[in-house]
Amino acid sequence: MITLAELKGFLNITEVTHDDALGRIIDAATGEINKYCNRKLLDEQYEEIYQGKDKNYLYLNNYPVTAVTEIKYRDVDGAWIDLISSNVFNSIVELPTDEAKRILTLLGGYKFPPDYSYRSNIKVKYQAGYKSVLRTISNYKVLTGLLQLCNNVASVTEQENTIGNVIWSTTDEYGCLSYQLTLAGAFPLGKVYAPELVFIDDDDSLQYTGRFTRLSDDVWDLIIWNPAGEVTSNVNVANLPFEIRVYSAITEDESESTAPDLPEIFKQKCKEICKKLFNYSNLEGSEKTLGYQSKSEGGLVNTTTVFKDINMSVLDSERRWNI
Repeated sequence: MITLAELKGFLNITEVTHDDALGRIIDAATGEINKYCNRKLLDEQYEEIYQGKDKNYLYLNNYPVTAVTEIKYRDVDGAWIDLISSNVFNSIVELPTDEAKRILTLLGGYKFPPDYSYRSNIKVKYQAGYKSVLRTISNYKVLTGLLQLCNNVASVTEQENTIGNVIWSTTDEYGCLSYQLTLAGAFPLGKVYAPELVFIDDDDSLQYTGRFTRLSDDVWDLIIWNPAGEVTSNVNVANLPFEIRVYSAITEDESESTAPDLPEIFKQKCKEICKKLFNYSNLEGSEKTLGYQSKSEGGLVNTTTVFKDINMSVLDSERRWNI
C-alpha cells in the first residue's frame, strides 16, 4: 500500500538491517485497512460466486473493477455455462461506470438469471483494486560460528559463511586486545546486523559482554567489556556462538497493471498504522527499537491492542456495504 522508502522516510530510518520486518509491518497495516473497508484494495484477480436476481446489474465485492474476463451461470444440473458467448462478450459486458467502479452491468437485454432454490448461481472472474507495489527481498549473507577466547587469543570455528574469506586478527587500539574481522567491502554502512554476545567467563564465572563495532566497510571490531564496564581481553570462554548478517537492499517496483493509483487517504492511514506498530515493536536497531513485536517467527502479537485506538473513521466512505 506504501513503499518501504515512504515508510522509512516517514519514520526517519536510514539503515536497511530491518527492511524485511518493516515490509511485514506494511503488510500488516494493509491487512488492517482491508479488514476495516471490508474489501481488498490492491490490484488482484478474483473469481467469485453471486446470487442472480433477474437484473442486469451486479454489485461486485472488490473494486475499483478494471476488467471482467468471464461470467458463467449454474444450470439445473449444477454445470457452469457461459452466460454470454465470447464473440459478443465485450459488447454486452459494461465495466462499472459508477463512482466506486463496483457495479457490473449487462447491455442488450441480458440479465443475471435468478436461482429459485436460492443458491449462488453466478460466477464472475474479474480484476479489481488500486495499483500495488511489488516488493522483492534479497537474502542476506551470513557468517556464523563458535568463538574461543583465551589468553588474549581468539580462534574461530566457522559453521556457515556466505560473506567471504574474513580474516580474524587482534589489535591493542583500545589499551588492550580486541578482535578484528577484515574483508574488503564486506560490511557496508547500515547493512550489518551483529547481535551482542553475552557470556559467562569460564575462570571467574562473571558475565561479560562482547559487541561488534563498525570501523569501516572493511573492518569490524569485537570488543569485550567486563562487569565493571571496562574494555578487556582477559577472558576465557569456549564455544561462544556468534552471528553476523549483511543485508542487501529490498527492491520495490510499481506493478505494471492498468489499475488506478491508490488514493492518498489510504496511504496516510497506512503510515499512521505502521507508526503504531513501529512504536510497539521490539526489534533492535542501531539507535532505537525497530520493526514489530513477534511471538514467533511469523506474526504480530496482540494486534487488537495495537489497533484499538486508531481512528479509522476517515475511511468510512470507502467501506464496502453489503447490498
